[in-house]
Amino acid sequence: MGKTKLGAITIGQSPRSDITPDISGILEPHLELVECGALDNFTYEEVVKKFAPIAGEVSFVSRMRDGRQVELSRSKLLPFIQDCIVKLEAMQCQTIVMFCTGEFPPFKHHVPLIEPCSLLQNIIRGIVGQGPIGILVPTADQIEGIKNRWSNFGIETVLVAASPYDSIEKIKQAVTRFKKDDIELIFLNCIGYSVAMKEIVRETTGCSVMLPRTTIARMMLEIYQ
Repeated sequence: MGKTKLGAITIGQSPRSDITPDISGILEPHLELVECGALDNFTYEEVVKKFAPIAGEVSFVSRMRDGRQVELSRSKLLPFIQDCIVKLEAMQCQTIVMFCTGEFPPFKHHVPLIEPCSLLQNIIRGIVGQGPIGILVPTADQIEGIKNRWSNFGIETVLVAASPYDSIEKIKQAVTRFKKDDIELIFLNCIGYSVAMKEIVRETTGCSVMLPRTTIARMMLEIYQ
């Protein structure tokens, strides 16, 4: 039996060597992850110039192939994400997953497209109801927009910021805030956060922690096991 191809789109550059080790430990050998990055054809300097966030727009955070963090405009990324969908479908991927927890407008696709944002929101609401939950986001300028998104979804939140592409110590320091609040669950709101970071957050706060990358990988395994 041949392998089942699962497409993965990063809004940064592929391959995401910082993500796939956590996922490959979950997916079975017959599942092949095929990566495509929206920024694969650009240099770091081009990305900084071409994809800088627009004033007033909630920015996205990702990383380049060499590990450097980049802050990105969602609207400027959209056509390049669509290009990735077309490429992965042409490579016979049976499902495509977004390596991003942000909200997107509808894309054109002919195979299932898994967007973690709405899926994870619904899972969390099923667990904690109206909350409150703690949310860790990469940058402080994302806090207001993400807080409003969850509020509109009917969930009370406490948000702090620390990038997954920065030091573990900064993450540890940021999440100590959650120890002061009545938090049932902490959501790490970026695919960039790792299993190791999840454990640090759990040890620091004593709370349950949901990690997007492994949650989505387990969903994919359930479908294609």
